[in-house]
Amino acid sequence: MRAVTRSSKPGFESVVVKNYAELAPRSADDVLVHLAESRDISKGSPTDEERAQRETLLSRDWRRIVYASSAAVYGDQVSRPRKASEPVAPRAVYARWKSQGEEIVRKRGGIVARLSNMYGPGMASNNVISDILRQLKEIGPVTVRDVTPVRDYIHVDDAAGAIARMTAAGNDGSIFNVGTGEGISVGDLAREILTIAGQEIRDTRVGSPPSQPSWLILDIDETRKALNWQPNISLGAGLRPLVEAAL
Repeated sequence: MRAVTRSSKPGFESVVVKNYAELAPRSADDVLVHLAESRDISKGSPTDEERAQRETLLSRDWRRIVYASSAAVYGDQVSRPRKASEPVAPRAVYARWKSQGEEIVRKRGGIVARLSNMYGPGMASNNVISDILRQLKEIGPVTVRDVTPVRDYIHVDDAAGAIARMTAAGNDGSIFNVGTGEGISVGDLAREILTIAGQEIRDTRVGSPPSQPSWLILDIDETRKALNWQPNISLGAGLRPLVEAAL
């Protein structure tokens, strides 16, 4: 297995290419794990370059494609864990882009990994966990946008384990939910981080008016059965090294 990127990253070994058009299968057994898209859910419409890159990568003659999609394609208006077999409701630009990618990949016999909120080393700097971690060195209340949204947080190592199993799976065209199957509100997440940091005395402050109810939890029963996989890193265990690094 080799990682291919367009820019080198400290502490991360990869093959660097100027353009993904340079990337092609080296043998009939090569599998593409497609992670080459923005992880910023607030991002606007994809650029022409991003569209061309995706088409180029997916058009190659790979033995199998595993495409990293997002739980965001389900929408956030249903409080029960979402099943991969149910209809999706991609409303935001990011979710629609991921849903379109899923269709392309499945038509070509690929596999889709719908990832819940992923966290861990190297995670995006503009997610709620990163926002809370940045405030640990401050004093006073910790500010979050809204304490009510409920999300399913999975550690990057657990997600990577699921994706690795998909590269050898024999069920092309499948969709796999990759999460923990458990949800936690932003308010409880903040309390968890503050407790790990030994800052239980600090309050949580809401930065804007509460939004409409928002839930996004994944049902992972089928993923467990099909891949003989399950998440092993609890939220507390996954957060602890991040908290320690932030202090």
